[in-house]
Amino acid sequence: MMLITGASLHKRLSLMGNGANLSYEKAVFYEVGGFDQIDTVASGDDLLLIQKIAANYPQGISFLKNTDAIVTTAACPTWKDFLQQRIRWASKSNQYNDWKIKSILLGVYLLNMSLLFLPLAALFDIRWCWVWIFQIFVKIIADYFFLKEAVSFFGRSDLMRIFLPAQLLHIIYIVWAGWAGNWKRYEWKGRRVQ
Repeated sequence: MMLITGASLHKRLSLMGNGANLSYEKAVFYEVGGFDQIDTVASGDDLLLIQKIAANYPQGISFLKNTDAIVTTAACPTWKDFLQQRIRWASKSNQYNDWKIKSILLGVYLLNMSLLFLPLAALFDIRWCWVWIFQIFVKIIADYFFLKEAVSFFGRSDLMRIFLPAQLLHIIYIVWAGWAGNWKRYEWKGRRVQ
């Protein structure tokens, strides 16, 4: 996520960020009204605040790519917690004002949906198999080079040993979390959120 955040900000494709890598000037926070009008959202206040600041300072949002600025947060301790976190992340997608973010999220979701269901379509028409092979090949190559740079920057090249098995899990969880984030309740900080 940090690599996508940094790349999207660098290319001015979209405004992304999260509380683990976010800093802002106190005066700017008060100038845009802080968390007013976004404080009813259970998750996403960080990204929604970035959007509010960007409305006043379109060129004022940037990403600091420096190893001294890395903020490490603990991983989710269980699979259940991991999935609850991803549902929470997906649930805020309808709050975004930036059509670029929505377009990127929709594109990623549809690609992963097709990767999951094209093998079923291939049972009825073998030509879908070739579409699936092309899509999975492009996804694996793109993800490999993208992630190779990220793990190198973060000093975690050891993670590449699970790259291929993680590809399958990634497809499944993106489709599931995208669906669940819009229809399922989740737990966060000890409470159930609709």
